[in-house]
Amino acid sequence: MGELYVKGVNVMKGYWHKPEETENVLSAGGWLRTGDLAYLDDENYIYIVDRVKDLIIMNGENIYPGEVESCLYEMNEISECAVIGHPDPLRGQAIWAYVVMKDGFDFNEDKIRRYLMKNLAAYKIPRRFIPMDALPKNPTGKILKRVLRND
Repeated sequence: MGELYVKGVNVMKGYWHKPEETENVLSAGGWLRTGDLAYLDDENYIYIVDRVKDLIIMNGENIYPGEVESCLYEMNEISECAVIGHPDPLRGQAIWAYVVMKDGFDFNEDKIRRYLMKNLAAYKIPRRFIPMDALPKNPTGKILKRVLRND
């Protein structure tokens, strides 16, 4: 697993009037840091797993929010979720899960936690579960994790 870099004639030359941001994503050799966490299989297929900025590092362990979110989405009661790292003075980051329940289902943290404990390693279980009526989204419907991080 690592960050995906790409290079080609179709790769951008830089951000308009933003040399510092350009320098952060483009190397001298013309490689673009995509910000995607990916791996290559035995047949040279690339699988994008998550975003680098979403990676949670807790007690030196890498936790991929997408893995925790996928497990949460397996629960019939959950409509939407977002998993983020929240600053923690002891662990570096703690895992927080924001959860929207489907109509007709009540939020039950114990039930969610028990389900995750059967399906994930213990260190990947969110420390907090925050029930929400709706998650913040951009106009195209993408969940805005940066808004959750800033709350």
